[in-house]
Amino acid sequence: MTQIEKTPLRDDVISLEDGLLGIVCTACRRHSFPQRLLCLHCGSDQVENVSLPEQGRVCSWTVVRQAPEHLKTPYTLVTVDFEDGNRVLGAAEGNVRIGSPVTVELYPKTVDESGNSQWWYRFREVEEFNE
Repeated sequence: MTQIEKTPLRDDVISLEDGLLGIVCTACRRHSFPQRLLCLHCGSDQVENVSLPEQGRVCSWTVVRQAPEHLKTPYTLVTVDFEDGNRVLGAAEGNVRIGSPVTVELYPKTVDESGNSQWWYRFREVEEFNE
């Protein structure tokens, strides 16, 4: 019997152990998402791979009602600011609003040709915020 493996949909975006992945530039000290070979801000190749913080805050959101056929609508799309300066776009679960704290959640998104589950990220509201 073949063992089903969990793999990231893109290994430059997420790690199943560390969450969202980015870089910090040693030349300008700015952070970027996702991982890349050159700094998005200054173009330097002096970058280090890092994990993004587990939580951020919603700075904008919208409800998507029309999308390609393979996407189930409606869904909430948010822009999240992290304390390291990164701003990340992604789907969200829960009742988010501007200023809401959210956490990164990894989940099985699809299955590849071999039957392995491919994982992706989304944001989930921090429960304590709504109590």
